[in-house]
Amino acid sequence: MKTLFKTDFVLYNGVDVIRFSNGDIVLFGDRQEALYDQKVGAIAWPCTDLPTHLVDELITQINR
Repeated sequence: MKTLFKTDFVLYNGVDVIRFSNGDIVLFGDRQEALYDQKVGAIAWPCTDLPTHLVDELITQINR
């Protein structure tokens, strides 16, 4: 089973994360990559520091 690491980042606006059109969460391999794609109102956020329901969703997503 794959897991998340502190070095994995998403773009988070305090409520939800940036997603692809199919609903999958956009996952970045490091902070610099996330900062490069940063959107207005969203910040680069470590995956392991997200609310539990988003962490669970991400773990499900990467283990598909």
